[in-house]
Amino acid sequence: MNNRLSHLGLSLALAFAVSGCPVSEKESTPSQNSAAATEVDQGLLTAYVILEDTLSQEAKLGALGFLKKITFSRPVPEVDEIMYRLSDISERRLDELEELRNLAPDASASPDFMDPIGAAITSNATDAGMDEMLDPDGSFGIRFVFLQAQATRMISAIALAAAEIDPNERRRKWLTDLSAEFESLREELVVVVESYIRQEGEAQQED
Repeated sequence: MNNRLSHLGLSLALAFAVSGCPVSEKESTPSQNSAAATEVDQGLLTAYVILEDTLSQEAKLGALGFLKKITFSRPVPEVDEIMYRLSDISERRLDELEELRNLAPDASASPDFMDPIGAAITSNATDAGMDEMLDPDGSFGIRFVFLQAQATRMISAIALAAAEIDPNERRRKWLTDLSAEFESLREELVVVVESYIRQEGEAQQED
């Protein structure tokens, strides 16, 4: 069981690295005498808190997209469509998660501690994307797409890691499906990036 918890920690660290957040080397020891099962429960609670916070931020994309439209600085159609779909999916998944966390064994509580790594990702990775969308110049540049690709990869990685240690079968299936869904969304964002790069290359050749 300790190996499975370590896998969650490594997966979280990988997700934070992908998102561009620094990984803290400080060890978190809420209780040196805790049983392994308790440690796993705490790791799982931490994963769920991060998932909820990140899904909540992603759910705001629709409202921010609307704000951009009424200020006449809407994103390109490809990004516009993906961000609204990502917003809807995140809002739906967030509602589902809140319900699923109440299933036995109950996982609705907050962890006894919040590792600095988790705090960093929830405050930096998603906020960076929001700041990018609210940039005064009104642009929906390629940086925003990169940030969303990072956020969707983070959700996918954390969900997959949590599925490996959650004892509830229904939640495990939901987490696995969530991981696959957000990895698919990430692939769509990658296609947008590749298209942008290709168009920029063709434009430079014409010049």
